[in-house]
Amino acid sequence: MSQEEKDELYLLGSSALSIANFLMNGGGEIINQELTKAFGDPTNPTIGGRIQGCSVNTRAMFTDTVVGLTVGAVGGAYSGAILGTIASPIGAITGAVSGAVVGGASGFVTGALYSVVSQLWQTCWR
Repeated sequence: MSQEEKDELYLLGSSALSIANFLMNGGGEIINQELTKAFGDPTNPTIGGRIQGCSVNTRAMFTDTVVGLTVGAVGGAYSGAILGTIASPIGAITGAVSGAVVGGASGFVTGALYSVVSQLWQTCWR
């Protein structure tokens, strides 16, 4: 792997670990608190009333991150194996492993972000 590819892999891994750390340490509650700060008092019917029912379910967020990780890892392994086969049979194994790692990290991060956005969309703007 080139240094640039190693740096990108490190960045994806760091992102996944940062989001996991955030979620495990009360990230859903922090998001809810920041919404209240941003929009004011939830009982205010003009602005704050919009976020009265806003919430992020941490359990659902974890479920979505696991699904994203799994789907990303499988898709990355498949793509990496296909592209690695073009180089050589050994390249198929290397491509599958590196594709699974990158795809899994990317899927984890996007699964968490999609989960937060979709839950806020469902609960805030009904």
